Amino acid sequence: MRLKLIALISTLVLMIGVLSLPVKADSGIAFGVIGNMATFDTDGVENDGAENNAGTHSSDVDYPEVFLEYAAQYEHVGMTFGVSVIPGDTEIGAKSRTDTQSDTNESSNDSGTYTAKAEVSDHITLYVEPTFYAGNGFGIFLKAGVSHVKVNTLESITFGTDSSAYGNQSVFGGMTGAGIKYQAPNGLLIKLERTETVYETVDLDGNNGNTISAQPEQSSTRLSIGYQF
Repeated sequence: MRLKLIALISTLVLMIGVLSLPVKADSGIAFGVIGNMATFDTDGVENDGAENNAGTHSSDVDYPEVFLEYAAQYEHVGMTFGVSVIPGDTEIGAKSRTDTQSDTNESSNDSGTYTAKAEVSDHITLYVEPTFYAGNGFGIFLKAGVSHVKVNTLESITFGTDSSAYGNQSVFGGMTGAGIKYQAPNGLLIKLERTETVYETVDLDGNNGNTISAQPEQSSTRLSIGYQF
């Protein structure tokens, strides 16, 4: 709920920002690709009805992204409004454990390798970048945005009475960051930035009554190359 409210406020800020730009501001449209070197950190708890099993997981992931922006500049200040999309699916980590039956008299054999992993899809981000231009095409900017993503579970844990399968969930995330940019006279646009994204808590219900609650975060170094006209 908190991040949904942030998404609404951010939309209003974007609208106000566009209306407040000077009429004589220079403006342009930019598009391009982003290379992400990201780390996903997830803290989670699984409740199987008898106990809570807490754990953490970190995974380094490299993935591409595409963006479309509208940028306006008035003297040494400017504002950029953009949208970025991660095409396809991106796996954000996997973890396995192997269990063996400790007693042949046990009524259930839960032996096997349990694998829990997840991927994200339909990841889209709306963002704004207030920018200070130092001259000669160079600028320094702050970044704030709201992301929406679908988290897909890809678990393989169907053994004995411990078997459980989990559904999927869509969540929002809040992004903050900062970076530098350069626009060449021929329209070439290069940006280097560092961003942090905190997503809503992912709550998943298993088909046998088990539940998982996870808090994912993403830290990313991003290199963008595009063209502005």
